[in-house]
Amino acid sequence: MQVGHKKIRGFNRFRGALYEQYFIAEAMSKGFVPHIPTLDPDCHDLIVMDQRGKLSITQVKSTTSPTKRASNGIKYSVKATCHAGATPLRDSLVDVLVIFSPKYHKWYIIPTKEVCAKTVNLFPHIDGSGARYEKFIDRWSLFGVSED
Repeated sequence: MQVGHKKIRGFNRFRGALYEQYFIAEAMSKGFVPHIPTLDPDCHDLIVMDQRGKLSITQVKSTTSPTKRASNGIKYSVKATCHAGATPLRDSLVDVLVIFSPKYHKWYIIPTKEVCAKTVNLFPHIDGSGARYEKFIDRWSLFGVSED
């Protein structure tokens, strides 16, 4: 999936809004009910409800541009913070960090208590990678019970 052109004013916000909507569609297709806040909270995007009524405060992010690692490989990085980088998500009210990798069409669904730093490094281009967060690919069950 390709999104617009980088010359669009506020492209990151545009892309963020698009992937939030894409997440809503994915979550609904799995039997979850996403709720969009009336205001624009600074640390979360949605609240996701499962079939039993369990609520998960959720932040949705995406990663599209790789960065080089020291070992000549590449990684994809996402800031796991809010309040302009001052607060790590694990210290906020957010329960789940969702990261979408559009190039590889992978959803990372990570409990914030598992996020160890202000930056999450991902390797969606390496199938079977043993990196810290790769075990959270498509872990929709972390939201609770679905219709699947």
